[in-house]
Amino acid sequence: MELLSNFMLETAPSLDTKSAIGLDLMRTMMPIVLSAPYLLLQVLALSALHVSHMKPLQADTYHAEATSLQIEALTSVDSYLRNINSSNCEAMLLFSSFLGIHALGEAVKMSKNDISGFLDRFVTYLNLHRGVKSVTSQAWAALLQSKISPVLREASGQLSIAAAQTPARAMLVTDHLHRLLDSADMSAENDTACRNAVSQLTLMYQADFLEDQASEVQRPSSGLIWAWPILLSNTYTDLLQRRQPEALVILCYYAVLLHQHGNMWFVGSAGHMLIESVTKALGSYWRHWLDWPNEVIRESLVN
Repeated sequence: MELLSNFMLETAPSLDTKSAIGLDLMRTMMPIVLSAPYLLLQVLALSALHVSHMKPLQADTYHAEATSLQIEALTSVDSYLRNINSSNCEAMLLFSSFLGIHALGEAVKMSKNDISGFLDRFVTYLNLHRGVKSVTSQAWAALLQSKISPVLREASGQLSIAAAQTPARAMLVTDHLHRLLDSADMSAENDTACRNAVSQLTLMYQADFLEDQASEVQRPSSGLIWAWPILLSNTYTDLLQRRQPEALVILCYYAVLLHQHGNMWFVGSAGHMLIESVTKALGSYWRHWLDWPNEVIRESLVN
């Protein structure tokens, strides 16, 4: 009950910098949470992980509880993964979303004293968060008829509006990464995967600009930047796992957006750690392509 209460009052609102998860969305979401044991377990696990951040003196106890609950959730959900349909698509979408957030928060927490392993942990998180894509691709039509369809339609609408923006920073990122790929020696498949990742990343920068420009009344969701992991291809994440330099450089430009959202408890220093890890891994030959992300980090630390 403590963890469930904390999720509704603290954790859920903390998942978006604009507090987009309000009372109306909670009224829609909680019956879905309570209808699926595996989702309820994941919600409690995420709440326990959040409490471990809020109560440092009891961090170990709550972190152990978060781990135990998540293992139980993953065991419970296994039988549903092969049959996503109109009756469980809402619960599966929420489950995969919360699982991804949990994985990022866990990666950050586990890397505070071991930054050397953060890149591997982050790639694991990306693959987990891409589970949202699997759910939506299997049951998109059903989701658009579900109780959470307004959320999906609003996010889609915001991305469409963002795509019409031409902020200088988004254009700089696009130009820089296109020049990187123009000089790369990769197969056609890998080149396409990287260019698609850049295209989607440009959209994230456009969405970020839209968020900055919007008035308090409009309150667009900062959750748009979490669309990037969902939109990535298997080929691109495989390139990250194989430490393909061009793929890692692209990741660093996404890390800049993460760094800007470092005030969120499950993000923390993720952006900084990613840029530092990739910069060390690639060495001086690739330093030119990483100058801008590192400059953003330095400026933020000075300010």
